[in-house]
Amino acid sequence: MRIKWWMIVMALVLLFPLSIGFSVWQGIREIQQMEVYDVSLTELADGIYTGRQDTTGIKVEVSVDVSDGRITAIDILEHENGRGSDAEVIVDDVIAAQSLSVDSISGATLSSTVILKAVEEALLQTSN
Repeated sequence: MRIKWWMIVMALVLLFPLSIGFSVWQGIREIQQMEVYDVSLTELADGIYTGRQDTTGIKVEVSVDVSDGRITAIDILEHENGRGSDAEVIVDDVIAAQSLSVDSISGATLSSTVILKAVEEALLQTSN
């Protein structure tokens, strides 16, 4: 009887890290397959728009200020991440380029992608 309990405990001890690893792998794969599309800025309505992206492990909410067909400010309202806080400077690149077609921040590629996707979502609201 002790051997059965020991085997059950060992199976659970082994399955727990495997399930965590699988969940992390799924989250990374989800973000790597994300496509960020550039949004035409020529007909953006003035206003402040919010966008949100929730993925496994990274959550981002942004506020995008649009004035005279230009992005004038992007504020990160929420950014839950592992070690991707360095990616937050990508909003400065977006404002400077007036485009979502900017390079990801090295070492924070996944967070960069999720931030860009949240900005895209906010900009798509300007046409509604």
